[in-house]
Formats: sequence, C-alpha cells, structure tokens
Amino acid sequence: MIPDEYLQILTDLELTLLQARAYANLSKLGIADVNTISKASNIARTDAYRVMLVLERLGLAEKIIDKKTLYKATPIKEGMLILLKNKKKKYAEIEKKSRVLLNSVHGKDSFDSQAESQQFIITSESTLFRKRFEKSYFEARTCDMILPAVGLKYEMYYFFEALKTALKKGAKIRIISEKSENKGLNKKLQTLEKNPLFEIRYANPSRINFAVTIFNDKEVNLCISSSSEVPSLYSNNAQAVEEAQMLFESLWNKSEAHKSVCEQAV
Repeated sequence: MIPDEYLQILTDLELTLLQARAYANLSKLGIADVNTISKASNIARTDAYRVMLVLERLGLAEKIIDKKTLYKATPIKEGMLILLKNKKKKYAEIEKKSRVLLNSVHGKDSFDSQAESQQFIITSESTLFRKRFEKSYFEARTCDMILPAVGLKYEMYYFFEALKTALKKGAKIRIISEKSENKGLNKKLQTLEKNPLFEIRYANPSRINFAVTIFNDKEVNLCISSSSEVPSLYSNNAQAVEEAQMLFESLWNKSEAHKSVCEQAV
C-alpha cells in the first residue's frame, strides 16, 4: 500500500493520480510487466499501457525488451529530481508569458477600471484582499470599521502601518470592536490613539460576529467568516454603503467609548 502522502508529492510534481500510482508501485516492484503494474496500482490494463508510455516519455521508466515487455522504474530520488526540473521549467515559461502579458496591458489598475461597472465583487484570495485594502487606506479620507476581536487583531497585524500613514495624511478612522487583553494589540491601539483622528469604541453587548469596513462613504467591505478575511464582499453600490453606514452609526452610538491612556491617567 503506497502512502497517500507519497502520492500527494508526486501529484504536486505534475503527475496525474494514475501516473503517480503506477510510478510508485513500479518503484516498489523494481521491474514488472504491464499486467503486474496494473494489478499493483489498481489501474485498468488499458489505462496502464497509456500511463507507462507517459512515464517513459518523462524519463521515469525504461522499457526492457525480453520474452515479454517489462518496465524498470527510474530510482525515486532521480525521478523526483526530473519532475522538479520539469516543474521549474514549466513555471519559468508561465512566468515569462505572464510578464509579456503584463507589459502589454495599459491603462489603470483593474480595480480602477472595474470600479464603475462592477457593483459587487467577491474576493476569495487573501493577497487580493490585502491589496484592495492597502489601496483603500492610501486613498482614505474616512474609514469606519466594525470588527470582532480576531478581526481587530488581524487589522493591527497587517495594516498597522497603513493605518498610521492614513492618519498622518488626515484620514478620520473609527473602530467598533470587542475588548481584548492582548498586550501587543493594546499597545498598537495606544499608539494610534495619540492621533486625535483615531477613535475606538467597544460594542455593547460585546459580541461581534462579522466585519464591516466603510471607506469614504463610498465603498463597503463585508467579511462574514469569524476566522478569516476571505471570502469577502466588496461593493461601491450606494444603497449597500448607506445601509452599512447606518448600521455603523447605530452601533457607534450604543458602544462604550474607550478611554485613552491620557484620560485614564487623570
């Protein structure tokens, strides 16, 4: 029985599952005919013939002509190096083609060009999500956020510098969140509170199960997962933004004002 982890590595190196099973079992057998490989790998004999042709072409097996056709596996260490080299070559070709495509693209960033036509956008990948937020912070004049404790911690981890920069540029930032005993998080909040344009309040009742961010009264981003920033829903739809802003203002008025370090010392 070939371990699943072993097969996973081979499929990660661009083999299909049938190819991975045949190569793994042939490596274990050493030398075998198609019928033996088929049975050991639980592959139909007709499929096994096609698979062995591919493994030969990839350099993972050699054909031995005897009374009947036999196959010998390339040693697994050498075989993986071959697969790694092929994957690197394929990646380099994709990268080259991507650069050519990127250099041929003119005009504004896709976020800009699609902003007017796409009223609702679902983002399911973290890098794209963070890129959108960094751009929004850079352009922010106002930013209102409703964040659960884990969302506040995430915000301070990934966007602390962006928040500081936005405040220095004159953006007004308000946050509604849950109280936290995390010393590192509270230290960052204290740093931001030195700027009078930053204000944080704590929800009453304290439980928050979603995250909402509103930029410049024109854009809203909603995250419904309590453990991840994605998937998220972005919208520049005026009605959606207005509803989100009304929700924020309602919670803001009910929330407990946070005393800054200076206020606590008085």
